[in-house]
Amino acid sequence: MTRTEAFPLYGLGLWKWNQDCDDNHRFGGTGGFWTYRTAAVASTDGQYQATMTLIPPPMPTPLEDPETADKLNLWDDQMVSALQETLDRLCP
Repeated sequence: MTRTEAFPLYGLGLWKWNQDCDDNHRFGGTGGFWTYRTAAVASTDGQYQATMTLIPPPMPTPLEDPETADKLNLWDDQMVSALQETLDRLCP
């Protein structure tokens, strides 16, 4: 799943990803602020859950440098990818 600039840097939402090992889905979310990023993913039944938090280096806000938003989104996507890979290894 990719995100667009239409999404703000904050908010509450639930993301849905396909689970590679069967036809179920995983649910979770990403978010944070300039000083931290967090991603969480859980299996459909909630049996497996994983969360990761990243503290990025100091950087300008997205208002000061539009490329900052791209960096934050990239880090979010990379964290979700790592969490998905971890949960894939736990699939029966």
